[in-house]
Amino acid sequence: MDLLRKLFNRKTPDGLHEICDQVFVFGSCLSTDSLEEENYKTYLTGAVNQLQEHFPDASSLVFNFRDVVDTRSVMADVLSEHGLTVMDYPRHYQGCSLLPVKVMKKYLCYCDSWLSLGPSKLILLHCERGAWPVLAFMLAALLIYRKQYSDEYKTLDMICKKAPVELMHLFSPLNPIPSQLRYLQYVSRRTMVSEWPPTERALTVDCVMLRCLPDVSGQGSFLRPVFRVYGQDPLFVDDDKKKPELLYSSAKKGKHLKIYKQLFSNKVELVKIDDINCHVQGDIVIECLSNDMEVMMFRAVFNTAFIRSNILTLNRDEVDTLWDIKEQFPKGFGVEILFSDMDDDSSVDLTEKVGLPVEAFSNVHEFFNPTDWDDATRNTRQHLAIANGVQEIPDGKSSPVLQGLSPPTGAPNDVASLLGQPVKSPPPVSKSDKTTALPRPPPPPPPPPPPPPVPHSDQKTAARDPRPLDAPLRITDKDPNATGKMMECF
Repeated sequence: MDLLRKLFNRKTPDGLHEICDQVFVFGSCLSTDSLEEENYKTYLTGAVNQLQEHFPDASSLVFNFRDVVDTRSVMADVLSEHGLTVMDYPRHYQGCSLLPVKVMKKYLCYCDSWLSLGPSKLILLHCERGAWPVLAFMLAALLIYRKQYSDEYKTLDMICKKAPVELMHLFSPLNPIPSQLRYLQYVSRRTMVSEWPPTERALTVDCVMLRCLPDVSGQGSFLRPVFRVYGQDPLFVDDDKKKPELLYSSAKKGKHLKIYKQLFSNKVELVKIDDINCHVQGDIVIECLSNDMEVMMFRAVFNTAFIRSNILTLNRDEVDTLWDIKEQFPKGFGVEILFSDMDDDSSVDLTEKVGLPVEAFSNVHEFFNPTDWDDATRNTRQHLAIANGVQEIPDGKSSPVLQGLSPPTGAPNDVASLLGQPVKSPPPVSKSDKTTALPRPPPPPPPPPPPPPVPHSDQKTAARDPRPLDAPLRITDKDPNATGKMMECF
């Protein structure tokens, strides 16, 4: 009974709004009225005192959404005097009322871990002027992350209704709900993947197609829109530089803009932007502006970790537009962004670099060109060829004299003249010389066929010597005249 009495008699501290158990929002964030600095300090002090009176044993963790600058906020100074820890978070991402996925994960893990310690752990959410849209988004993300709510639209709508509608219109010129719902879906579907968030893919934006664009001015002023891409270039990652930068603008590459109109009308059916070649990774912001008045037509925020099939398709309900022109977008309006894996674009083609270049072979050819050899080397090669009785092709040409067999009658004179030596007549060959021949090395297996018999001296021929070129020259003792006959060649 005491527990039920405490639950029914529990009253929310003054100056705070309870969103759910253990989670509160400062009331000043839900009002369009602005307070002077002294009144603001008085309000914060009273709200903290009321909280400590209602929960004397509680410990509170404060999250403040503001422009993160070097100067310390007034709110942090007041709460630090009461022993409260304040954690600052940015109030937008490139003008969009949401935060990057990595920042969201850090915030959600802090909150979930703190609340899991027990019912005495409280969370206070505060935002400085202009940050209410991102506070509502982060609060909805926390409720979905802790599975207290499941429907993204209903959860965000419930939080936004805590404040006047004018507050959202006042601090956000574009309706941020479509992009916020996309990021809330990232959170609600975290159980479908093994790791959350998934690895942020490095992609290349190849082409963008805009279908059924509206003509806001009625004079075709939107026929050549300006398309921009903001984010961080994966090729130049700088951990110290968290702010996104302009990665692409079609205003600088107007020649790539192709416009297609309906026949017999001025209605734009398709605007195609080719050859973008923009590297992106992580949280990306795309914007489309009119080319004459620089009026924002639509905007969309997404994360490359959740891109599937290298294509992102958005309809008119999935892009952020101005509050008063959404009805001017036709039902057939759509944005298609085509990507490709950046690894495929940046990979190096090594097909032409395998092996040695052609110049290396030409250098080797020149190095071994026989025309560069001197005469002494060429004569030595010719002498070895004659002495060993093998086929030789001097100077790269075939010679009919050196074809493996002993030259016929008259051939010795041709050989001697070729070598530049005086012509000598060979001595007569007696019958006893018929059996004289150079010794043969033992034949390798399988044994070669038996050599032909040595012809008589009148045929003037000799058998082929099967020895290799580098075999030593050996003379038997059976014919002492053989040495003299071989020396005549030299």
